[in-house]
Amino acid sequence: MTVQRKKLFRFIMPLTTLLLLAVMVIPVSAQETPTSCLDCGCNDNCTLTLGYWKTHSSYGPAPYDDVWGGREDLMFFSSGLTYIQVLNNAPKGNAYYILARQYIAGKFNEFVGVSITPEVTAALVWARDYFIAYNPTTGNEKPIRADAIYYADLIDQYNSGAIGPGHCSD
Repeated sequence: MTVQRKKLFRFIMPLTTLLLLAVMVIPVSAQETPTSCLDCGCNDNCTLTLGYWKTHSSYGPAPYDDVWGGREDLMFFSSGLTYIQVLNNAPKGNAYYILARQYIAGKFNEFVGVSITPEVTAALVWARDYFIAYNPTTGNEKPIRADAIYYADLIDQYNSGAIGPGHCSD
């Protein structure tokens, strides 16, 4: 990515975040919304962590959760890994993977209809744009790395129940 594109990305992303915080959140379309989720209390409006989602795929060991909808073997953006491989990958300090793991869990929580704060919605949009612009070998340089880690932490707080509706009891 050229220096000018990086500067543009750093300028546009904060604007995107501000715009999202200023408007109402549009619900996920019915087409994307899974029909069920196992033992998670989805109707209780609570979140689940990436640990739940990675163990409830078609690869187990826990019972399959329909929220996956066959995404386990789809490529995760330009990572070179599938969704389940990303969740099972130890990030080892790589900002791309730290953010990707929280993003997947956050999107799955959103898919099942768990309420989401405007800040978390903005973080998920920022993350999506980051994954479009970067891959695991790029996007780890300052200051974009710091932004990725910040948004990963924010989404983790949502997934873990520290912000938003709270975490589901296991």
